[in-house]
Formats: sequence, structure tokens, C-alpha cells
Amino acid sequence: MCKTILPLEKELPIEYLYTVVCLNDIYERLYGFKKGVVYEFFRKGAEFRNAKVNEYYVRAYGTDIYQEIDFRLVCFAYTTDKEDPEDELELYRRSFSFTDSKKAPSYFKVLGHPRDSIEITRYKKFLGLLKYVEYNYFRPRVKKESISSEKCSLLNREIKAKVWAPIELLKKQNKDIILEFSESICYALATLENFCKIPDVVDLKAEIDKVNELLKGYYSFALSANESFKDKKTKEMKEFLEKHHSLMNSLNENIKNLTDGRSMK
Repeated sequence: MCKTILPLEKELPIEYLYTVVCLNDIYERLYGFKKGVVYEFFRKGAEFRNAKVNEYYVRAYGTDIYQEIDFRLVCFAYTTDKEDPEDELELYRRSFSFTDSKKAPSYFKVLGHPRDSIEITRYKKFLGLLKYVEYNYFRPRVKKESISSEKCSLLNREIKAKVWAPIELLKKQNKDIILEFSESICYALATLENFCKIPDVVDLKAEIDKVNELLKGYYSFALSANESFKDKKTKEMKEFLEKHHSLMNSLNENIKNLTDGRSMK
């Protein structure tokens, strides 16, 4: 992925672009992007007519290393030909149309775009009998009103990495977990959304960490639930194959006995 490696410096003249979470490790060997990792993209330079002139960097959230990357990899939503997912010649950039998923599956998910909301589904009952799905939308985002622009940007980047990312990973891993724990997730997001309106009054970083711990716990549970399901299916398949082999051996033995009996006559 990288051409050069730069240490994190407070005065490094680069501009933050966006945050994404990697949902598929299909490009790990080629470019180093790992599933489940949050990445931040940056730009050095302000040439818009010829964007290739600028320098671009990426870093895994929480690390102190910037890696310079090729201009083609700056767009988070990309893919290759399905027949050969590692053919670099088929690499192409998608437009910034976040809803366009016709060309390829989404390997990266942009986090916290101003036009986006966090969608959480939960079951509701009508008259205590009929169950239906209710859609809830949240936009936990700090606005530049009561705090500095720099602090506002850092808090929003933290919300993207610690709140948006685990929810997207949960949706990718096991959507049923969100339905199962939708009440507590909705409460946590609604509370955080309200706290984002008063960042000068509350310790917002602490509140973000609380929501993050909750979501990480659910994601960990989703991973273990999927592994348990796989183990159960593997055990069932093993038992099925053992019964199948036993049946086939028994049939072969019977056929052999019949054949031997006929040859003796």
C-alpha cells in the first residue's frame, strides 16, 4: 500500500478527507487493507483540476503512522472484476454516489457523511399482538457552534471510528444481533445524539467511549455467535457423513455377501 512512511506530526500540512471501515479483506494482500479496521484518508496539496498532483495518505485509526498511497486508492469505494478480484488492471474508481451498489459489493463503508444517518431496526408490537419492524435514524454529530473547529473535527472523527464503524461491522456480521439488542442500542445513540448538542457541557469523549464499549460487546457476541453456529453445523455435517459412510459400508458389505453367495452356486 505505502510508498513512504511518515511519523505523525502535529504540524504535518495535510488535510483530513474522510473515515472508512473495511468490510472485506479481499485486498489485504495487495494493498494492506484489513477487514474490521477503521482508516482515515488525508490529502496534501490543494490542486483540484488535476487531483493526481496532490499527495494522499492513509492511516489506521488509533495509530501514529501515515502511509502515502496511490491516487487511485484514495476513493474508498472501489472493486475489481468479479472473475479476477486481484487483477490490478481492472481497478476502477466509483463516483461519490453512496447509494450506487450495482457495479460491485461494498468493500469499504464511508462513515458519518453529513447526508447519512445510522439506521437501527427494531421490532414493535401493535395492540400487544401484531409485530412489525420500526426504523430508527440517528445522526450523532457535533456542530461548530460552542467549541473550536479543530476540537469539533476531532470529536466527529472519534464518533465515526468508535460509533459508526462498529455498527456497520455489526450489520455486516449479524443483523439479528441489532434486532435482539435494538432497545439498548437506540437508547445509547439517542443519548449520544443529545450530548453532541452540548459538547461544551458534557465530557463527550467519555460518552463516546461508553457507546463504543457497548457496541464492541455486541460485535464480539456476534462473532462468537457466528462461530458457535459454524461449529454446530460442522458437528452436524460430521455426524451426517459418519452415518452416510456407515450406511455405504453396510450396503457394500451386503452387496459383497450377495455377490459371494452367487459365485458359490
